[in-house]
Amino acid sequence: MSVLRKILSDSAFTALLSIINILRGFVVLFLIVNLLGPDSYGIWVTIIAAVSMVSMTASVHLHGALIRYTSSDPSNNQTYSDVLSLATLIGLVTFGFGAIGSVIFSLYSPTVFGFDTPHDLVFATSTLIAVRIPLKVNLNHPRAKGFVKQYEGVRILRNVMEVTALAIIFLLGGNILAGIWGIVGVSVFLNAGIFSYVYIHSGLPRPEVHNVGKYIRYGVPMVPA
Repeated sequence: MSVLRKILSDSAFTALLSIINILRGFVVLFLIVNLLGPDSYGIWVTIIAAVSMVSMTASVHLHGALIRYTSSDPSNNQTYSDVLSLATLIGLVTFGFGAIGSVIFSLYSPTVFGFDTPHDLVFATSTLIAVRIPLKVNLNHPRAKGFVKQYEGVRILRNVMEVTALAIIFLLGGNILAGIWGIVGVSVFLNAGIFSYVYIHSGLPRPEVHNVGKYIRYGVPMVPA
């Protein structure tokens, strides 16, 4: 394939992803507003924005470190193994803080966003943040290897799966909390799927602790202020 054809092919996948992202927003808006009400859509947008902000900060741009160091990785998938392990650890720590917050909310039980059991909402949201952090690394693995179409294809699959899960949940009468758990399920499935694919086809070396410093030093300055 010529360079021009490759560029056009990769650009087509990127354009398709952009279109699907736009359609996803409209579909989710339609589902929540018509099935749960306009107020629920405001709650949903607030929660997703908070999840994105916290996961972006907590992950310290590890997906960027993955892309940066994979190209110079002398051993196959060492960088992926290191960065994914670190991202998973950060996710678990984040989950721990969320679990503690959930316990605190269960003790005082104030009403948040109209939920009489806000600790359930805090627990689900912290779980979503925890699985989103390693998911960012997994989604960027093909990109780090230079496989642009596969990278865009996996992101398209994620969008389609999330919208499908939300449509099923909301059409069956589920609420915002159930929708969050649906997104968690999709994220766990994709994490497990991508990890298993890489492990089966390429194998994974053990994480090297001494490499952690360079990933952190590269990633922290990249975190949006």
